[in-house]
Amino acid sequence: NIIPDFTDNNLINIIRYGEDYYASSEINYINKIDPETLETVGRVNYRNHIALNLATAHPHYDQEGNTYNMGTAIMGLSGPKYIIFKVPASTTDKENPKLALRKVQQVCSIPFRSALFPGYYHSFGMTENYIVFVEQPFKLDIVKLATAYFRGLNWGNCLKFDENDITVFHVINKKTGKRVSTRFYGDALVVFHHINAYEDDGHVVFDLISYKDSNLYNMFYLHNMKQETNNFIEKNKDFSLPVCQRFVLPLDVQKESPRGTNLVTLKDTTA
Repeated sequence: NIIPDFTDNNLINIIRYGEDYYASSEINYINKIDPETLETVGRVNYRNHIALNLATAHPHYDQEGNTYNMGTAIMGLSGPKYIIFKVPASTTDKENPKLALRKVQQVCSIPFRSALFPGYYHSFGMTENYIVFVEQPFKLDIVKLATAYFRGLNWGNCLKFDENDITVFHVINKKTGKRVSTRFYGDALVVFHHINAYEDDGHVVFDLISYKDSNLYNMFYLHNMKQETNNFIEKNKDFSLPVCQRFVLPLDVQKESPRGTNLVTLKDTTA
């Protein structure tokens, strides 16, 4: 495995799989915790259940209690890809408790646009019937990641923003695991968090907190955080401000639609 082993500094979020609870970050290790005492029960490796090197700490839960999440498989026989997976709600037998992740199901996989520069993602969107994945031009450099330990590089050094690239919006049917046939593209942006997602009259609508570049990420290096408050503010006054952006993707697109036609038919949005 050319990808270095990660630590289990799981400080981002708490995830529920079945009746199991985990402290999580974005790596392949998660720490199982007792939800009553908050004691650590043990460390679990995603890779023992599904082939992932990375996974988000921001899953989604449907009305049945199933958990949907996504991760990145950097190495694999079928090539590098993004993986969307589901852990069913009723997977923990109280009489014979086993890890809920033993019943993990792959929903679909999406090939990287660039094998050596997959898009970084911190979260994704979900509606009743669809998964929304934003493949942004804020990218992970796989070669740098593979050699980071030997070169003394941190995770942030392995990320780069390509302002000349595009953003690709993937919409996946949760039931079939297939992407909708229409391809959606947008200008370069950086996104960490999704706000909301829903369906409306043949459209998928979702809101993001977006940035025009990745300089926000650079603000939080320790050498910046250790500055006096006034110096920190002065040196970072030009950082990219967060913007709430709404995107509306029409699902029923006719091939004969004239070029330049607005395919969004919703009346309550200008997105």
